[in-house]
Amino acid sequence: MITLVPLECSLLILNHLRHKNLLSCALVSRPWCKLIIPILWCDPKHHFQDERLINTLLLMLSPEERTLVDNFNVQIPNNQPVLEYTNFITYVTRDLYNGVRCWITSRQEAGVGTAFEDLINYSLIRLLLRTGKNLRYIFLEELNCNYIVFKNTTITSLDLYFSDEIHHRDVSKSIEGLIKNINGNTTLTTLNIILSFLGEGLKALTKALCKNNAINSFSIHQLRLNKGRGRMLRGFLRKNTTITSLSLCRSPFKNGTVPELGKSLAVGLRINKTLKHLKVQYYNFGSEEGRLLADVLYTNTTLLSLDLVIIFIRQQGEQALAEALCKNTTLMSFNLHNNFIKLEEGQILADVLCKNTTLISLDLSHNNLRLKGGKALAKAFFNTSLIDLNLENNNIGFKGENALEKALKDACHENIKLTSLKLQV
Repeated sequence: MITLVPLECSLLILNHLRHKNLLSCALVSRPWCKLIIPILWCDPKHHFQDERLINTLLLMLSPEERTLVDNFNVQIPNNQPVLEYTNFITYVTRDLYNGVRCWITSRQEAGVGTAFEDLINYSLIRLLLRTGKNLRYIFLEELNCNYIVFKNTTITSLDLYFSDEIHHRDVSKSIEGLIKNINGNTTLTTLNIILSFLGEGLKALTKALCKNNAINSFSIHQLRLNKGRGRMLRGFLRKNTTITSLSLCRSPFKNGTVPELGKSLAVGLRINKTLKHLKVQYYNFGSEEGRLLADVLYTNTTLLSLDLVIIFIRQQGEQALAEALCKNTTLMSFNLHNNFIKLEEGQILADVLCKNTTLISLDLSHNNLRLKGGKALAKAFFNTSLIDLNLENNNIGFKGENALEKALKDACHENIKLTSLKLQV
């Protein structure tokens, strides 16, 4: 076959078409096949849910990995595939586990239970960690990290998930295994944990994170906090010198305030000099916690983005936070989405934005600014640093929207940088 273009150029073209149907192109020639197969396998997406893909992965299990499931007398394919497809996979999502369930269901393996499903999952994860030369992200669903080694792999991002139905003892064992993998790990930079119970594991985990020099992004979702755990987080913020991004997100269905978290964050941030991005979601604060966080913004010189989403700080705390932006000289992104901010806080924010020269992005969507609050924020258009402003769903109405559009036209004659304005009523 005559080569029309160099293989390097072909690779660029085929990569550009990666979301099209490239499978038929793999049959054109051997060189094209070598180019297209890695493209198809590096970005699996929802295809993990396809039982045929699971079947292909099972073909590549080593004898040791196959022994995990041999005791169930379930027939596993054993003919060798043409290529080691797992070499090309760059990430493993939750879809893998759904695919395993589909594979078991399609074979109508009655009575094998969840134990067989777990062993299939363990086998496939071990296979992917062993052979995934380009693997960067992996999702672990209810797996004991004592039986998985990712310390000397290419993994840079890890999600560990446990549902509320899992026994606390199993969670504790998995956290122990996670800590063993973290100790000495030099490739993992992002760690996300989704579970409601950590117990004493939180103390051990934060201690391990303080010793690890590679992980710089850490998030916990659905964690139930109390005074003791709040103190642990405070100590963690005081001692840790590598985490630059921290996210704490509770289940949206939990009620009640969590004042310990706000106080602990405020105390910890006074000393911490490395955290640049902080996100807190669904932990209800009070006015006092809002004022304490505001005090931090007066003096903190490292925080670049602050997301306080649906935390109900209350009026006085919101006012204190808004006023703190006058003195803060480093914060570039501020998110107060869905916090029931009203007219008075909106007017204070408008006055502040006339003085602040560092804020680039401000999200006030899904609050209650109404017509007057929206008009007051028209002053923000004259801010010389703001690029992105979100005022969606604030009951501003069409009159307020028209007034803001007019104010924006007037501001265009000034030295403004605003390029994104969301005003959906």
